[in-house]
Amino acid sequence: MLSRKLITYTSLLFFILAGSFCLNAQTYSILYTFPGPPDGFEPLGTPILDETSNVYGTTEYGGQFSQGNVYKVDQIGNETVLYSFTPSGSGDGQLPSGRLLRDRNGVIYGTTQFGGTFGYGTIYSVASEGTDKVLYSFTGGADGWWPRSGVVADPEGNLYGSTSSGTGTYCPACGAVFKLDRQGNLTVLHTFTNGMDGGSPSGVILDPSGNLYGTTVSGGRGYGVVFRIDPSGSETILYAFSGRGGSLSSPCSGLVRDRYGNLYGITAFGHGGRGGAYKLFASGKLVALSTVAGSGGNTFPACSDLTIDSSGNLYGTTFFGGSGSGALFQIDPKGTGTVLYAFPSGMGFPATGVALDAAGNIYGTVLTDQTNGQLFKFTK
Repeated sequence: MLSRKLITYTSLLFFILAGSFCLNAQTYSILYTFPGPPDGFEPLGTPILDETSNVYGTTEYGGQFSQGNVYKVDQIGNETVLYSFTPSGSGDGQLPSGRLLRDRNGVIYGTTQFGGTFGYGTIYSVASEGTDKVLYSFTGGADGWWPRSGVVADPEGNLYGSTSSGTGTYCPACGAVFKLDRQGNLTVLHTFTNGMDGGSPSGVILDPSGNLYGTTVSGGRGYGVVFRIDPSGSETILYAFSGRGGSLSSPCSGLVRDRYGNLYGITAFGHGGRGGAYKLFASGKLVALSTVAGSGGNTFPACSDLTIDSSGNLYGTTFFGGSGSGALFQIDPKGTGTVLYAFPSGMGFPATGVALDAAGNIYGTVLTDQTNGQLFKFTK
């Protein structure tokens, strides 16, 4: 299990957001502390919320069979394990990751990095009562392997996502973008070559017209790209990072999109080697945004997606920095950053993105030195 864990971690580019911010005091509370097996530990799946602010997420390890689980935590800290993934050979997948998706009927959708029929990962659903269903098992062929970023859905219920590695021939830095219809038929919309089209994509997002947007950590001019794929599968490179002069490069998170069509994400490098947040205007112009103070240079971070609120504020985390154990930050629409909370030494290390409820409260997870992981709530 340790070797798979190392593969998972080292396949993410290590980065830290850097810059200068003011520190504010707000209310931080622990909603749930993961006790370890058989419950779960290392909550590396970005949490989501339902209409009543119940929190859903995944742990990469733990669960009844030590292969990870899907959990639910209510507002008073009661946790329910909705599903525990089973050992290799059972076909349901192992090591869930990425942000979950929840439909109007309460069904949860996600991906596992490994397992399934062929061992290359799965797309799964979990009903509200905890019934698991494997919707697709990746073959390691043209569909690739390691679908670690979750899925999104269109109004018809078709699912879209990416595999970050492989395609037909052995190509660890290639990957693909796919569509899975309601009947379980998977179509590869684009196969990356790690050439000018990019390589090793993060997750994708959808616009109202059915276009998909995402990033690759490599390819393009050698430092990754931001891409758009239309419903027919045609790819357009919206921006290719150059890495020149220490500029931002290697976009390692997925994207968020504002109501004007501008895109936002995180890079692994640039700003003195520490990476940072960026805004890509619909016109194609890219600007670096304010970044969060870090320590230790280009080390081990979350590299997770940003979250945007209705006013255009961005929220995210760093794995190090702040007081040494990471920080929760906000970037306003003008690009000004603020550290909302600096995690105390040994009690932080946020490794995922965050979720917002209707009142603006922020939810996320930390790994910590002293526990098996915690789910936190932050009130501004």
